[in-house]
Amino acid sequence: MLAFIACSLFACKSTSPISVSVLQPPPVSLSPAIKNIAVVNRTETVSTVDPANTTGKVFSPGCAPESVNGLADELDKNKRFSDVKYLGNKAIAAGAPGRFPVPISWDTIAKLCRDNNADAMFVLEWLDNNSKMTFATHTVNVITSQGKVANTEHQANMLTTVKSGWRIYDPVAKKIIDEFVITSDLNFKGQGISKRAAEAAVVEREDAVQEVGGRAGHEYAARVVPYRLKVTRTYYVSGSDNFKLAAAKSKTGDWDAAAAIWQKETANKSKKLAAKAFYNLALVDEINGDLKSAIQQAQKSYDNANSSLAQNYIDVLQERKKNKKALRPREGDATASISN
Repeated sequence: MLAFIACSLFACKSTSPISVSVLQPPPVSLSPAIKNIAVVNRTETVSTVDPANTTGKVFSPGCAPESVNGLADELDKNKRFSDVKYLGNKAIAAGAPGRFPVPISWDTIAKLCRDNNADAMFVLEWLDNNSKMTFATHTVNVITSQGKVANTEHQANMLTTVKSGWRIYDPVAKKIIDEFVITSDLNFKGQGISKRAAEAAVVEREDAVQEVGGRAGHEYAARVVPYRLKVTRTYYVSGSDNFKLAAAKSKTGDWDAAAAIWQKETANKSKKLAAKAFYNLALVDEINGDLKSAIQQAQKSYDNANSSLAQNYIDVLQERKKNKKALRPREGDATASISN
């Protein structure tokens, strides 16, 4: 029991918490050979949409262009790609809103990519929105020449759901790399002396739908580009002079120099020190976004010393690897409330 307490105290003194920015791998993995991207809006080409089937929709001509521009802008900002081209609308038959159309033929994909020096094509395949209006009433006091008079005010509430469907085409592998739908909700409110007046007061809908379209493009880019997450980790800062030196390097942000020192310590005759070195190298790999290598290094740490700290870290890394299938967490929610 005393030995266990002593070891626990030693571990506490030899480790330190640190807040680091780690690279989160994207949910969709692209081949390293994919460097040049073409972006196409398929929603405004030849369509089979039934004009009569438009109940509850808010039309915003700029929604689709904003979506593809948002995607192109986000991809262009990322150093992962060398060139991003927005090809505009092409004569590719689209389908009905709300479902994916038949995939574009590989001959067409190959020609578009060849003509535009693109390694892959990102396509906005469909865009749709549906709205539901509800009404409520409440009593308000209206100031008149007679004083305060109770009056009934009508309130219109409209929930609009905007959905966009995306695909990524790889012309070399002739494979659809990803097929995904982005969904965003918008809430609108309006007041008036009657139901009709309240409904008429629900304005700015087109602009809001256009804005959420642009946001959808930025969100979809998160499917393929890595991003940074702030996390708190524990790592070893002492055990030998080399560990103290490496800790000093890491605290200044020079993780490469620290890693070089820890790499030497992996060959230490002391299994305990070697385990600490492997553990810290796992942290460096996590910072650099290599979760596979990070798990391998943490496993080596555990194999050398059966450390519960290493086992817990393996669990954390495996959970992060599993969760990379999700979209990037949003800065805020996707709901915009507009009152008039």
